[in-house]
Amino acid sequence: MKKLTLTLIVTVLYLNALSQKKGGNKEENKQTTTTQQPAESTSIIPNSQCELLKNYKDEGDWYCITSRYNGGNVKYNVEKYTQKHELKSDGECVNEITIGGNEFILKKQKIDPAINFIFLMSGTNTRNLCFIDGCFYEYKFTFFNGQGGFYKYPPYTLNVIDISIYSTDKNKVKDFLKNPEVHKLKLEQYLNTMGELTQKAEKDKEEAAQKKADDSKKAFEESYALKSIKGKDIVKIELVWLSKETETSLAKRIEFGMQATDSKGVVYKTANLGGEAHWEDFTFSADCEGNVLYNGFEAPLFCNSIKNDQITITLKSKHHPNLKDVKSIKMAYSEGIQLNYSGPNDLATSYRNGHHGESIKIYVAESANKKFNLIEIKGFNGMSKGKLKLAKNANLIIYSNGHSGKNQSGSWKGGSGGNGGDVTVYHTPGLPIDFISINNSGGNAGTGCCGSRGQDGKTSFVPQAVSLSF
Repeated sequence: MKKLTLTLIVTVLYLNALSQKKGGNKEENKQTTTTQQPAESTSIIPNSQCELLKNYKDEGDWYCITSRYNGGNVKYNVEKYTQKHELKSDGECVNEITIGGNEFILKKQKIDPAINFIFLMSGTNTRNLCFIDGCFYEYKFTFFNGQGGFYKYPPYTLNVIDISIYSTDKNKVKDFLKNPEVHKLKLEQYLNTMGELTQKAEKDKEEAAQKKADDSKKAFEESYALKSIKGKDIVKIELVWLSKETETSLAKRIEFGMQATDSKGVVYKTANLGGEAHWEDFTFSADCEGNVLYNGFEAPLFCNSIKNDQITITLKSKHHPNLKDVKSIKMAYSEGIQLNYSGPNDLATSYRNGHHGESIKIYVAESANKKFNLIEIKGFNGMSKGKLKLAKNANLIIYSNGHSGKNQSGSWKGGSGGNGGDVTVYHTPGLPIDFISINNSGGNAGTGCCGSRGQDGKTSFVPQAVSLSF
C-alpha cells in the first residue's frame, strides 16, 4: 500500500451546510463532530471568523489534497479527508477547531466584543487557520515590508505561504489544485482587509475611550469648580467641631468639618457637615503634636505638648489668605491608654532567642483639681518616655512581655523566650492605682531542643511622695 501524505498548511473556516447536505454522500465510519450552534455574533468587524461561522453546520464529507510518491514522482489528488475533525463553540461563535492532531484556537481581539479573524495553532507551532468562501485554509504568513506581528497599522503587505485547503465542496478543492495562486490571493486580500478593519476598530475604540475620559474629566472639573470655594467671593470660613468635648482623649481622632460663606450668604460645607465643599480647599494646623487626618486630627499619645488641657486648631483657606478661624476644644482624657514595651519581634539575637521586655518606672500622682490621674513613664535609666493624663475612670494597660524564642525542629536548639521587663510603680500614698494593669510575662521557648521559657518580670508598687504637675 502506497504511503499517503497529507499536506496540512492553510485552512479557511467557511462551510455552506445546506449546499453540502444536498451534494455529498456520507460514509458510515466518517469521524466528524457536529458544530454547536453558536449564539448570534456581537462582533463589530464585518465578515470576521465569528460571523462567517455563525450558521455553519459541519455536515458532508471533507475533501483535501493528498500527495502520493510513485517512482520518484509526486502526484497530487483530491480525496476525502478521513481523519477526525471537530469544531467547538464558546456560545458566541466557533472558537476552537481540531483537524487531525492539530488544534487551532480563535485569537480574541483587543477590542471588545470583536473577534479576531484568524485561528492560531496551539502549542509551539506557528500555523494559522482561516475560513472563507466555504473553505478552510491552513497557512503561514510573512510581511513583505519586514514588519513582525500581525497587528500593524496599514498600509502593510501580508504574504501567505505554505497554503493548503479543506472543504466539503470537492470542486473548490479541485480548483485550488489547478489555481493555487488565485486562492492564495483571495486569502491575502481577506486577511489584509480584515487587518485594516480590525486596526480601525481598535483605533476607533481607543479614540472613543479617550473622548469618554476627556468628557468625564471635563465634567468632573466643572462639578469640582461649582463646589469649590476657589474663585468665589468668600467672606468667612469656620471650623465646626463634630467630636464632643466629653469624649476627647489621647491618641483619639478629634473630628470636625469646615464651611465657608460667600458675600451672598451661600454656605459651602464639607461632606461631613452635609455639603459638597472640598476638604482640599482648606488647610489647618494644631498647636500640639499629633497626626493630621482626613476629616479630623488625631491627638498625640502623650500629653507633653498639650497646653492647658485643650487643643487649638487654626483653619485657613488656600484661596483666601486673609481668612482664618481658630477654635479650641477641651480635653477630657476620657478613654484608657495601652503602652507596649514588650520585646520586639526581631529574632536576631544569638540562637534566635526572644528579646526581653523593657524595664520601666511609672510615677503616679493626682491632678490639683482631683479630676485626673497624672502619670509619667521613665526608663530604668531615668529618662522620661512620656506623660499621660487620664480621667479617673480610664485605665492604663502596660505590656512589657518577653518575646517568644525561634522555633526549630528535631535536635536543633530552639530559641529561649525573652524575659519580661521589670515594672515599678511609684504612687502617692492612698491614691487608688487599680486602674493600672501590668503584663510582663516571660516569652515562650521555641520548639526544638533545649530552649527555655523566659523569666517573668518583677512588678513592684512603691507608695511614696510623687510630685507631678502638668
